[in-house]
Amino acid sequence: MAESERERGWYGGRPKVVADDMAACSHSLRANGVPVPQIASKLVITSGKDSAEPRT
Repeated sequence: MAESERERGWYGGRPKVVADDMAACSHSLRANGVPVPQIASKLVITSGKDSAEPRT
């Protein structure tokens, strides 16, 4: 990546789909023994191609 792109604040890569707070919540639920399918049914993606659809 060119240095000028970094200077303009462009770092490349895909945008985040899972917000940091959503990830923290899912990690906490998993640490407390909640099954993965149950956690996935509670997650709602708010941006991107599959936005507002619950994970299955």
